[in-house]
Amino acid sequence: MLEIPDTLNVPAYHTEVAAYLQSEQAELWQWFAANCLGKDHIDAVRLELLKSAYRVDDQTTPRLQDLAHEAAQQLGLGVPITLYHAQRPVNGLNAHLTFLPGEVHIVLHGSIAEVLDDVELRALFGHELSHYIFWTGWDGKFFVADEILAALTNDGPQGSPQSESHRLFRLYAEIFCDRGARIACGELLPTVSTLVKTETSVREVNAESYLKQAEEIAGSESSKTAERTHPECYIRTRALQLWDEQSTGVEDEIRRMIEGPLALNELDLLAQCRINQFTRRLVDAFLSSTWLQTDKLLGHARLFFDGYEPPVESQIDEQLTADLQTHDAPLRDYYCYVLLDFVTTDRELDEAPLAAALQLTERLQMDSRFGELVHKELGIGKKQLAKLRRDAETIVNQAAQESEAK
Repeated sequence: MLEIPDTLNVPAYHTEVAAYLQSEQAELWQWFAANCLGKDHIDAVRLELLKSAYRVDDQTTPRLQDLAHEAAQQLGLGVPITLYHAQRPVNGLNAHLTFLPGEVHIVLHGSIAEVLDDVELRALFGHELSHYIFWTGWDGKFFVADEILAALTNDGPQGSPQSESHRLFRLYAEIFCDRGARIACGELLPTVSTLVKTETSVREVNAESYLKQAEEIAGSESSKTAERTHPECYIRTRALQLWDEQSTGVEDEIRRMIEGPLALNELDLLAQCRINQFTRRLVDAFLSSTWLQTDKLLGHARLFFDGYEPPVESQIDEQLTADLQTHDAPLRDYYCYVLLDFVTTDRELDEAPLAAALQLTERLQMDSRFGELVHKELGIGKKQLAKLRRDAETIVNQAAQESEAK
């Protein structure tokens, strides 16, 4: 039985990725939804669990059992819970959930049960129970999404958008489960001390002090997480505090800490879609003038977008300038090279497309780098380029008039 608390909300990234996979990988989605939890898989998982961990007897450790069930009650979870101790703990002080449908199996590592007090143990159990809720709730779509991303990652190259999506999906899962830990124990500070103890193995933690430390780091650090499975402790702590306080813009701030700004060489599936949309709008902006809508230029646009048709009316995309701003040099160069390709596609238009591109890049605040690439790739000298900039409006107007006269 599962009654998910209203306050235990899923990060937007999970919902967006699941929707993307359901739309773009519909057949794969249907197959995994029907086959990823077959009987053979479940039997194999259960056997491996028994081989690798000691199953705790309910009568031997009633304290642990009681705390686990108290955490489950706070999370609206009513399923059998079995606890284990890892026979060869490899994660220091920690715990993990082995997922099986309809059953909760939590494996404790090291001396975690002695290091954490009762409230902290409820937080620890709440975190692991939230993994179960994450996989089981919402019709199991997040479990299916994770399985698909894992399969796509295994079949693709390292650093692919699929593998980056899988990495982010799992990082956000930890953010979600930390929220469950907070709900299960009922307090923020013990949840934070649990995080710090499991990360550092320190037995005495001042949670208030670490909250200030995490806030200090967040205020001076602009880079995103570099981790693959669990965000850095200060990011998890800061994300949990912002969520607990229901701060304004909390999801945007968490997204900044987990994903960071767009970077061409680190795109996940969703970011890839965003870049694709920005590219379409950039092409639309360039081809918005009818004199540029020649067969060659439209044919080139259709290499980017199947069945491409130019905008019906010339219009300025006011948001495009802001959307294309980036500190990522490869991404900035990508946008410039897209325009450079169009500039050189229809030689019959002579220098007019370049003049139009110079006007556009000035409006988009990309003119400096675009000029450098024009000089580098087209061999146009600085004086000639400066003259083209000065004469751009005249050249473009003349090209438009000649097109209308034909």
